[in-house]
Amino acid sequence: MISVPETATGKANAPLCRLNVVLLASAPPVWRRLQVPGDAKLDGLHAALQVAMGRTNSHLHQFTVGEACYSDPRHSRSRCRFTSAAGVLLQVLVRDSHRTGQPD
Repeated sequence: MISVPETATGKANAPLCRLNVVLLASAPPVWRRLQVPGDAKLDGLHAALQVAMGRTNSHLHQFTVGEACYSDPRHSRSRCRFTSAAGVLLQVLVRDSHRTGQPD
């Protein structure tokens, strides 16, 4: 789960997103707080999450906002129709999450 508690303007006028990232079903809870430029692409966000969580890119990713899913096209277990995450900007995901009331 990723929640976006706030955004600020960075040096390049792209919003700076402060993310609270929590691994679901972990005991004790495993979480990280990241600051990511809003103009980062979702596939780049996935790479940043892999590093922050100490992973080795062995997990596929999927970002879901409302009914929209953004994923790697190789994500065969997806239960929804998805759009490739490769060109989607984080600020678009944040904007859409605020529109749907689901900031995860």
